[in-house]
Amino acid sequence: MIIKTLCVSALALASLYSGPANAKLFDITFSGIGGSGKAQVDAILVTPDYYDVKSILGFGNGSKITDLSTYASADNYLSYPSSNSGEPYVSFSGLSFATAAGPSYNLYSWNNGYYEVSSAVDAIGYPQNGTPITLTVSVPEVSTWVMMLAGFTLLGFVGYRRAGRTVRA
Repeated sequence: MIIKTLCVSALALASLYSGPANAKLFDITFSGIGGSGKAQVDAILVTPDYYDVKSILGFGNGSKITDLSTYASADNYLSYPSSNSGEPYVSFSGLSFATAAGPSYNLYSWNNGYYEVSSAVDAIGYPQNGTPITLTVSVPEVSTWVMMLAGFTLLGFVGYRRAGRTVRA
């Protein structure tokens, strides 16, 4: 039974490396005059370089991010790998999200930099009304996911071993 469990675990680990993933998690951090925040987005590959963001969690300007938004005509796409620098980036249309405090925000690239515009400042979201920000988009390493999966497998194995013991009175 131990061999069977180890084989299933090995197959699960091998499946992680069997081909390119269609979904990725991106960590986004931004800071600037207009505010700051940190979020994690879940995106699905739609073309070789573009990911469609499906969900977002985190905080923007001290308020909880509630959902994606279409503010400022955002396409909510991330590009990775970028043909420019090899790092993920947001497009001119950008990534928009709503916050619990009310305003929506759009993070976008314009004039060789990253900017943020808020619906509290500009209801339509014109790019020239944005404030410059420092934007970092990163992807968690595969080794992090492999170690997490290995840990869960080990915990499952330990639980399996303990469940098989009988207590004698």
